[in-house]
Amino acid sequence: MLEEINEKTSQQSNLPSAELVKVIENLLHPDHFLFEETLDRTKAIEAASLCLKSSELTIAEASNGKVKVCPIHGEFVSTAHNEVPPEKLISFKPSVFQVPSEVH
Repeated sequence: MLEEINEKTSQQSNLPSAELVKVIENLLHPDHFLFEETLDRTKAIEAASLCLKSSELTIAEASNGKVKVCPIHGEFVSTAHNEVPPEKLISFKPSVFQVPSEVH
């Protein structure tokens, strides 16, 4: 399975295939380390970063703990990605807009 994923072509020239990026990011997801005292997420991220460095890639960690595989540009780490941002659903309660029957 990993060989198939590794052979897939990337849509971005500076990143591996989207499938391989998802595998790496999923392996380092914070939820997988929650109740496992024997697992060291910091060491896992460091090891993944070291492996990716030879391909001029690194791991960027967001404030929520999730990681992104990103290209290294000199000392600058690019966190650009082509994902559609989530939409926020706002609900209005119609009673807020009701006009009172009597005005005092």
